[in-house]
Amino acid sequence: MGKTLLPVALAILCTPFLAAAEVPIRLHPANPQYFLYKSKPLVLITSGEHYGSVLNLNFDYVTYLDELKRHGLNLTRTFSGTYREAAVDPHGKTPLSPGRGPENFIAPWALSNVDGGYDGKKYDLDRWNPAYFQRLKDFLRRAEERGVIVELVLFCRMYTDENHWKVSPLHPDNNLQGEAWRGLSYRRFMTLDSKELVERQRAFVRKIVSELRDVPNVYFEVANEPASGRHDSAFAKDVHAWHEAIIDEIVSAEAALPPESRHMIAYNDHYAPGPGIGPIPRPQSVHILNGHYLWKMEDLLAEAGKGRAVAFDETRWIAHPRFGEYGNTMKPASGRVEAWEFMMGGGAVYSNLNFAYQPGNERGASPESDEFKQYMRNLKEFLTSFDFVRMRPDRGVLAGGLPAGSTGRALGEPGRQYAIYIHHSKAARGRNYYEPNEEPRTLNLELDLPAGSYRVEWVRPTDLAVLGSQTLTRYPGGKVKLAASPEHHADIALRIRSR
Repeated sequence: MGKTLLPVALAILCTPFLAAAEVPIRLHPANPQYFLYKSKPLVLITSGEHYGSVLNLNFDYVTYLDELKRHGLNLTRTFSGTYREAAVDPHGKTPLSPGRGPENFIAPWALSNVDGGYDGKKYDLDRWNPAYFQRLKDFLRRAEERGVIVELVLFCRMYTDENHWKVSPLHPDNNLQGEAWRGLSYRRFMTLDSKELVERQRAFVRKIVSELRDVPNVYFEVANEPASGRHDSAFAKDVHAWHEAIIDEIVSAEAALPPESRHMIAYNDHYAPGPGIGPIPRPQSVHILNGHYLWKMEDLLAEAGKGRAVAFDETRWIAHPRFGEYGNTMKPASGRVEAWEFMMGGGAVYSNLNFAYQPGNERGASPESDEFKQYMRNLKEFLTSFDFVRMRPDRGVLAGGLPAGSTGRALGEPGRQYAIYIHHSKAARGRNYYEPNEEPRTLNLELDLPAGSYRVEWVRPTDLAVLGSQTLTRYPGGKVKLAASPEHHADIALRIRSR
């Protein structure tokens, strides 16, 4: 929402968020691999902006949310304002780099009359900014009206001193109270090193959780990409302890609410792949396990079906304006095969990062962006064409015929319904995304199915066209070779239902 709409939002928000508090989105009690919202099972699939919808006053979030709804996308991530970026890193100018001053950036804390700091006046961490919370609630309300869930990211790792930590309202130069943690390295922002800083972080968590207690379409991610390297390092243990303190604060802030009224908490494991997911802080309180980029896919899917949802929470970038010089971005077909594989492997959330969305282009209009958003609509429509809450990862239904260099994933409810996805890709060397092989091919698959009668459909993921079908009538059970698949290119899906 642009600055000119703020007075309207303030008037609207004189009334409660909702006439009666609704139950927030939560894990589905019958299958916590997925979500329950408004009494319906839910998966979350999106191609969203670079996290500045609320904090960037020049970003028209109403137009942005309308665009998500138009494509059937139902999730957005947004950062809380404890972290922002200067427009000098490889990302360039994005919604998360709003520019200096209160005409561009809105923070949770009020500005003082004391000159200095990145925004011209220093923040007073003893005073909250009512306009910030009004804008946040308006964003959430408008998202709710459009069927969009919001992942609110409370904190983020300070990647560099100059371009991230020094522009944060919590940097000592930018507020009245920060002398107590002057000298703290930006690398230690999310540790317990400074009890004074930690108390400010805790106070912010208490405030924001309290403000949003009646909002149904939000969940809290503790921190974005909190640490890298090995999850058993000394630094990782320090970050783990900090996470425990923040999760405790969220839980405490909602302790008086009935269990069904408490919001979900997401934790981002951003450690090096290979050893698997590291220790989860306060695992009994973490509902969603987040990971970023292709190299975490196997670790994440290994956790599917273990009592919490798994989320591919950030991807390599679609429609990056500097693709030619900053090659760690992916084409729409690369994102399509990644998204379909993850969701057909048991994922609950796929959140693509789309750089086409900018102030002045809140619809994210570009050929690559528009193509990819259609792919995400197709994925969501395919998955929700099943009674998916009854399905779980099925590693046995694909019994043979998968060529070398191809990958298959499947969801199934034994004897009733199966969703299978196969793609022919390789991981781009050092790039954290797939390079699909577009050569035409057919498949001669062997499936392992229980006794019964089935209809098998071959579906093209690019447009959901049914390319071919066959019927298995009074099949006795066990392994069966299907008729040759239709010719296809990078990927193909199967929809199998009992008859």
